[in-house]
Amino acid sequence: MMHRILELEKSLDLRLVTSDYKIISSLYLHGAMRSSDLFGVSGSSAANFQIILRRLKNEKVIVAQQLHEDGRARIYDITPEVRDIIDTIFSDVIMKPALRIAAGG
Repeated sequence: MMHRILELEKSLDLRLVTSDYKIISSLYLHGAMRSSDLFGVSGSSAANFQIILRRLKNEKVIVAQQLHEDGRARIYDITPEVRDIIDTIFSDVIMKPALRIAAGG
């Protein structure tokens, strides 16, 4: 679904999905990610990306951990509370494919 929305954005030359959403949904779907990978996903400028990360950390949406092998690199993930909220809100959408498989369809 997301790739189709991004394709629509490109076709219409419009921004339909915010960088915040791209970051949060990527972390939700793929788990913890390096900041460099999140930057690529975000579609934002470097300065704006840092502002978004700072705000999401301050609002307790994401957490950051420093990598031991590289003191400059950070790994980001959504908080367990945010993951639970997303699971609850999207439970019908998330569970449908599993239910279809279980039902043989």
